[in-house]
Amino acid sequence: MNKRIFVVIGLAIIPFAYAYYIYPSLPYKIPIHFNLEGKADGWGSKESIYLLPSIMGFVSIFVYLLMANVKKLIPKDM
Repeated sequence: MNKRIFVVIGLAIIPFAYAYYIYPSLPYKIPIHFNLEGKADGWGSKESIYLLPSIMGFVSIFVYLLMANVKKLIPKDM
């Protein structure tokens, strides 16, 4: 396998490691959404700290795989 995929996966794991590190110090209820004034208007449990790293990780791996295989996806008769 290409070494780059391991770099991408490693970079996708870093936000999980940080979330795991700060998890014990979080309060049970954390803000997860803010309005235009910067005030919290959506709340979630502290387990929701893993939501954003999950989305970022899947998107970054998907984009890497898409860009690595873009030549295979483009029709040759264009």
